[in-house]
Amino acid sequence: MLDALGITHVLSVLNYPVAKDLSAYSTLQLPLQDSEDSNMLQYLPAAIKFLDGALGGAGPGQAAPGTEPEALEKVLEAPAGALPPVPAAAPGRARVLVHCQAGVSRSPTVVIGWLMHSRGLSADDATALVRRRRPCADPNEGFAAQLVLFGDMRCSLDPQHPVYRMWALEELGSRWESTGWLDPDAFGELPEGPAGMAAATAAGQTLYRCRKCRTLLATSAHVMPVEAAMGHRVFRDRNRHRRGGLPPSGGGSVEGGESCLFVAPVAWMAPTVTGVVTGKLHCPHCAARLGSFNWSGISNPQGAWVTPAFLLHAAKVDTVLPRPLEAIANVRRPFIPASTSTAPSAPASTSAPASSSSAPTPAPAASTTASTTAPAPAAAPSLPAALGKAVRRLGLGTAGPGAEEEEAGEQLPEPSLEGPDGEDQAGPASSAATGKAGAGSATTGAGAGSEGPAATSGRSLDSEPGAAGVGPSAACSVPSSSAASSSTSAWFSHLILDCDGVMVDSEAASCEALRRAILEVTGFDIPHAFPDDYVEVFGMDVRSCVAHYQQKFGKSEWGDPADVAPRVQAAKEGHYKELTAGGIRAFDGAKRLLRRALDAGIVVGVASSGAPDKIARNLASSGLAPLVPPAHVASAAHVAAGKPAPDVYLAAMRAAGCSDPRRALVVEDAVNGLMAARAAGMYCVGITNQLPASALGPWAHVVVRHLDEVDVAGLVPPAEWRQAAPPSAS
Repeated sequence: MLDALGITHVLSVLNYPVAKDLSAYSTLQLPLQDSEDSNMLQYLPAAIKFLDGALGGAGPGQAAPGTEPEALEKVLEAPAGALPPVPAAAPGRARVLVHCQAGVSRSPTVVIGWLMHSRGLSADDATALVRRRRPCADPNEGFAAQLVLFGDMRCSLDPQHPVYRMWALEELGSRWESTGWLDPDAFGELPEGPAGMAAATAAGQTLYRCRKCRTLLATSAHVMPVEAAMGHRVFRDRNRHRRGGLPPSGGGSVEGGESCLFVAPVAWMAPTVTGVVTGKLHCPHCAARLGSFNWSGISNPQGAWVTPAFLLHAAKVDTVLPRPLEAIANVRRPFIPASTSTAPSAPASTSAPASSSSAPTPAPAASTTASTTAPAPAAAPSLPAALGKAVRRLGLGTAGPGAEEEEAGEQLPEPSLEGPDGEDQAGPASSAATGKAGAGSATTGAGAGSEGPAATSGRSLDSEPGAAGVGPSAACSVPSSSAASSSTSAWFSHLILDCDGVMVDSEAASCEALRRAILEVTGFDIPHAFPDDYVEVFGMDVRSCVAHYQQKFGKSEWGDPADVAPRVQAAKEGHYKELTAGGIRAFDGAKRLLRRALDAGIVVGVASSGAPDKIARNLASSGLAPLVPPAHVASAAHVAAGKPAPDVYLAAMRAAGCSDPRRALVVEDAVNGLMAARAAGMYCVGITNQLPASALGPWAHVVVRHLDEVDVAGLVPPAEWRQAAPPSAS
């Protein structure tokens, strides 16, 4: 009979062996079960390829007789009982038999899908066309819904389509209910190793990690788009047509409307979710509770029923975005106000005493600012109890009242304030009324009624007990105009600045580049909420960062940090260039500060933890390069140890020709950088671009909120500092 009909190809849609010998024909068998829950879509691509190969794709001269668009249109328009006859197959042309057991549901569904793909018909038109030729054709409701989805996917199988993904998950649940087990291949796999993580990042996948131990739990490829899929016909009347098995009452719901993620089952879940209907999900590494699962389903906070359900609570996972927020390299962080103990934001300068000979006419009396009671000297600065433990553990002094005992770990040593002869520079306070002899003749810090050529305003550092170590409370007063404008009156001969976070607004991009580089090289994703998670490494070079994270997270498998760091450094440079492709912005006030220094005859230099190419790019892109001689730039790449070791600042001093560190003024935004500068014996200004004054204060001599507050020509350290410096350095 097949030969009489001119059949050359046979497409069998049966889930059992075909009894007839079909060896004389070209054949394909699709093991599709006639069930509303069966995933028919997964077989359509193979069926379409087989039929196109036999009958030809769409297009003039390619389609088999009777399947051209014009012929199909005639069939659709013809009245019942007057259909045009099926044309005979031309010699040498193929004719295909598509069959199932009864020719009612499965085989018509396959033909309808082929017509939709090859002839551009809608699901309704293709179904109507098939029924014209075979009135008994009636795809079951599940197949009909899948054909609509097939049309929504542009007549192709898109595994990432939200509705298809949800449908595939339900089909997986159906298999579990039928058999009680699942093949291991049914569970999703996670990216492995540096190559896998790099591929996931390149594909734009979001990563979800255990908040406690950072173990990778899922990617965005595993997250089920519940809200996007639930309104589709595939899921309409789901409870009425629910597969046989456990009733909806066996399911659950998300408690309290908590934010959550529904995911496909992942390989690490297999030992937990097979064999039982419902239970809890725990991290495979640290056993922290992450969520729950239920093969009978869980209702999401919006009331949609997800079956089966594998749920991760958002509060238990960290979300790792594949890209930083748009223009992260150029977004200015919100201003962080200093603590209430911080002095008024007058320009950071002290009285540069002007002799009577340098001021031929009396200077007008300046109004005084409110004085602040000097704090008593302490062995270690006290920090607010509310300050994060990550900051307190950096060695920033002793935590204030209320700090947890478990956070009182080993701390870094306090900065040495000893002078060249071993004398403690934070010694007894000098008289507030009589200043000590310094670079010029000393003057009195009188009140509002003071007048005469030596009268100055504000609070002098000479009057602060232990002023060299009190940070933000060491406020400075505005110098007399003659002292501020005269380059010969400047105490500091050199201004040395950190680059990232001080001169240019690049810290966020630099941190993100570091995260990506470590992820690319090691496969481990460091905590990356900016700026909180980076406080511990602000100011460090890549070598120190790698060593820090290796020790903190116990990553001994990384090997020697000295071997890993060069690869991380190379990767970081590439990511940093990508992140800052739109340009790098100089902080407001950076150019003005550099020009003020140069106008006063002060030599400018840079001491940065960045690589030389990165420093040069930052300065060039921000427009600061013409103000900084390239020979005066020092990189941590050229010294034995990065910040908080003093090496890079000592190298910057040598490059800039500074022989006395107490004549060098440093501006830093990071605790590690301030520690490095103080270890080198320099005078430090901390700027709150990244951290609050309460964090910088214990290591900075002065804390400012803006670069315009740094009066480099008028800033004068306390008398103890000036007296400790060699006379030849003036």
